[in-house]
Amino acid sequence: MDVGIRELKQHLSEYLDRAAAGEIIRVTDRGHPKVIISPLAGHGRMQIGIDEGWIRGPLATSGLGPTERFQSHLRVLDVLREDRGE
Repeated sequence: MDVGIRELKQHLSEYLDRAAAGEIIRVTDRGHPKVIISPLAGHGRMQIGIDEGWIRGPLATSGLGPTERFQSHLRVLDVLREDRGE
């Protein structure tokens, strides 16, 4: 879709919402293309996949409690050396 600079300035939030929803917007200045506003690459693909059924959404989005920190008696360097067999 093409939109002039003046129209874009007057309705910026609307056009940004449309771009975030996947629409590509070409901004023109006196009929000449200047820039393209498009969604971020991959942004929203998760929801599209859920809507189309090729991704299963989460069963629960809350209810996870705080995690307990693990206290190690080894340094990271020691663990790496052990893992490498040094």
